[in-house]
Amino acid sequence: FNYQLSLTRVASEHTNRLLKGRFQCLRGLRTKIHNLSDLEFVYLWLHACITLYGFCFMEEYGLDNGNFLREGLEAEEESARQEMPEVADDVEEPRSIALAHAKNFRERLKYNLYSYYGVV
Repeated sequence: FNYQLSLTRVASEHTNRLLKGRFQCLRGLRTKIHNLSDLEFVYLWLHACITLYGFCFMEEYGLDNGNFLREGLEAEEESARQEMPEVADDVEEPRSIALAHAKNFRERLKYNLYSYYGVV
């Protein structure tokens, strides 16, 4: 029993390190959960990070994700152009442009999450 529990705990800790390594916002996420609304906020925050990590992983390793990601990003960019100005203006070339798009996407997600909870 202890061995199996240990394996599960190690896997969980590695997952947390991976997420915190990519998303610095999780390192300082010290939210006290007093009610269902607080729990939902933390859940949505973690869910967004895990989802984005999956997309980043597929993109970095060239895994085929079909047109799903591309179509979603295009639709999100189109709606976000009307809501919020672009974050990064000073980009170099292809890799930097992709990173700028990823940063803008994360900022829009964060903005929408904050807006939903009335933090903005």
